[in-house]
Amino acid sequence: MSNNGAGIGDIATSVLLSERGYKADIYEKTISAGGRCGQIVRDGHRFVVGATMMLIPEVRRDVLGSLALTMDDLNVRPMDEIYTLWFDDGTRLAFTTYRERMRQQLEKMEPGYRLSQEIIFDLNMMVYERIDPEHGTFSSEELNPTPAETREQVRGVIVRQYC
Repeated sequence: MSNNGAGIGDIATSVLLSERGYKADIYEKTISAGGRCGQIVRDGHRFVVGATMMLIPEVRRDVLGSLALTMDDLNVRPMDEIYTLWFDDGTRLAFTTYRERMRQQLEKMEPGYRLSQEIIFDLNMMVYERIDPEHGTFSSEELNPTPAETREQVRGVIVRQYC
């Protein structure tokens, strides 16, 4: 089995597949591994490419556990800003660990975004909460909410936002 990319998810997947007896080959198009958890060092400055895996505690514990590590084994410290996106028009969006600051930035960029963001987040959480990694694979029918569940979830978000 081959895996295209050497990001943290690709490496973790390869480790798990190898533990289950599969041969896993990893191919990376860039000069170094790490993907969004990688870094670039230039002229004595370190630029973190991203730390997506660190944002999801369950994934972080599983990945580190498969490598016989815990967060205590790493030299990790919180960051106010995770990374910054710069747009062609000069607009800047700093992904931050402060939820309210993040919301303010997004609202400024796209007024009214908040309701859409809350709906998307809630629907994604419905799917995420249905994942049971202890019991194998999942079909889209098992994970995706029904139309009735989706309507009820969207209704709940609207009620929370406006009532």
